Amino acid sequence: MDAHAAQTGTDASVFLLAGNPGRGKGAPTAEDVAEMLDTVDAANVQATITELEELLATRRRAASMQEKLATVPPETLRAALVLRAQRRNAGQR
Repeated sequence: MDAHAAQTGTDASVFLLAGNPGRGKGAPTAEDVAEMLDTVDAANVQATITELEELLATRRRAASMQEKLATVPPETLRAALVLRAQRRNAGQR
């Protein structure tokens, strides 16, 4: 079983057993399977890129908030921390 098979719980034999509906009969050719694998790889790369873009956007928002928080007076920061603790405790009830 290859790495993809270990990750997904499938292997190439699934495709071979399923037949090839595009040709009307028989198993997919090696070329067909190679194209399927290329499609899966491309989708995985795109999903990874999308996830990284979302993470970067989140980190940028957090960095912006950190810059703003650096300018907050200490007494306001303490009051905000108390407020957050109260909210958290109210949500646990």
